[in-house]
Amino acid sequence: MSVNTIAKNAEATIADAIESTLRQSFQDFEHVLIDDGSADGTKRIMDEYAASDSRVRRIDPEPHATLGQLRNQALQGSRGEYIAVLDADDVSMPDRLEREAAFLDDHPDYVLVGGTCYLRRGPDEPLRPSSLGLITDPDLLHAMLPIQNTLAHSCVMYRRDAAIAAGGYDERLAMGQDYLLWLRLRERGRMTNLPRVVAIRRAGTGFTERSDHVTREAFALAARQIVKYERQARRLREGEPWEAILEDEEAAFAERERLAKAEWARAMRAEQSVWEINAVTRTFYYRLCRRLVLSPAGQALRRLARAFVGRRAA
Repeated sequence: MSVNTIAKNAEATIADAIESTLRQSFQDFEHVLIDDGSADGTKRIMDEYAASDSRVRRIDPEPHATLGQLRNQALQGSRGEYIAVLDADDVSMPDRLEREAAFLDDHPDYVLVGGTCYLRRGPDEPLRPSSLGLITDPDLLHAMLPIQNTLAHSCVMYRRDAAIAAGGYDERLAMGQDYLLWLRLRERGRMTNLPRVVAIRRAGTGFTERSDHVTREAFALAARQIVKYERQARRLREGEPWEAILEDEEAAFAERERLAKAEWARAMRAEQSVWEINAVTRTFYYRLCRRLVLSPAGQALRRLARAFVGRRAA
């Protein structure tokens, strides 16, 4: 298998990313690295690892390449049957490659498997869970993916031949190329997430996290529309009537709307539960404080406080 990493000015984190690959329980891999014109020591660190371990190799980038072109260059230059993505500021859990590869070996009808991750904003910050990679039901993931990207790029492993057949990463998009690839792979096979943490991501430092939420959502919408039009064009070329295609699109939209409403209702129930828990907690502490104030100990504390204030005033 191949682990693909593209880095730009990642001198502080690239060594951790590479080390997390070298320490995997599964050792039959190559780690393909591309430096995107870094101005720091990223390229030097890559070359040091490539010189000391034959499984690590750096590919020179195409001049003036976009991120999508670099991702495709890594994909095309990989020799592995499976591709595991690892961003330069993330690290893989020690058994990630072993577990994801074993799943794809045992499930030939699946084109992609992922997992969830922990997020960390700084070296001294505590880990916190991510909302990505939590859907482990393949049917639910298939239905939800056109609504929202629920896969973390640094957590997935996919079949190289399926990704190439799907067109690889779309080079027209400045971001969201991974989401568009997931949508295209979705039409070629099944996907799922393992019910386990497979990586630790440094939140707010990756390529896509550097841009604002509105921009990311705009590119996600573009990815959804591209796949929709590609699907419609393919069906038209195969001779299907336009009316049937529209009918299917309306049915698919209705199903996505139903799922979105169900997810919204679930979130509201969860929020209501949190509100109820907070209300009970507030009531408990109010009663506890009231009892303390009215108790003999509380009255003694009040007398002591009044005496202290009186002395300060004098």
